[in-house]
Amino acid sequence: MLLNVSADLTRRNVGVLLKNSVNGSDEAPQLPFAEHGLELETESPRRRTSTPASFPTLDAVFGDQDWQRLGLDALSARTRNFEFASERLLHAYAAKLARDCSMRNITVPVRRRVSHQPVYHLVFLTRKPYGTWVFADAVARARMKWLARLTPDEFAEEAAIYTFQSTVNEHIKEEQVHAQATIEQNILGLVGRRQKRCKLLDVVTTAYGSAHGIATETTLSKAVLRLANQGAISLQRDAKTKIRDWMVGPAVRPSA
Repeated sequence: MLLNVSADLTRRNVGVLLKNSVNGSDEAPQLPFAEHGLELETESPRRRTSTPASFPTLDAVFGDQDWQRLGLDALSARTRNFEFASERLLHAYAAKLARDCSMRNITVPVRRRVSHQPVYHLVFLTRKPYGTWVFADAVARARMKWLARLTPDEFAEEAAIYTFQSTVNEHIKEEQVHAQATIEQNILGLVGRRQKRCKLLDVVTTAYGSAHGIATETTLSKAVLRLANQGAISLQRDAKTKIRDWMVGPAVRPSA
């Protein structure tokens, strides 16, 4: 299941919650800003923001009004950071949906440019590890295409020395190099904790870790092969075995 959730909608509604709370409106929970070191200019009590039509919709989506408290708490944790608050709400929604449907969830922010706030979030839900595996590779390859289509001003400083296209290509390569290093550390930690063989598909979330949505399946395979060639892990596979079915485990130590 793949959902498209507007990030702008959640940011706007969190902004309304903040304004209502500062203005003393009864339509939103009161937030003790002073306790969090926040200094906000308040308006006259007569100027109160009315509840937008989208509030009942969000109440229905979340199943209750707890999202309002969650949004305000997120703003108090990071002073008026609406992107953080929006993502906190989105993750809470995805987790609730996954829990109610007995599924696992992945959220991906979608931006027009690297430095921009997300336009929307993709929420992917699946009951099978294979779904997570396919989605990880699909998002990573989509990211490569997105980076390749960015305009030169996204890489203005580097473009002054190199050609724009070479800069983008190098950036994409560097991302994969860093992602491969991350996966290698994840797998080393994984086999170290388990001390037994496991199929990559069954540990896909742990294997990718923070490289999820950046590393492609090819990059993951390079990480596994490099560790195996170094003797850091054991790898069971043959020419016909798909990457997701590779078995990784602790390195085989020669007997004394």
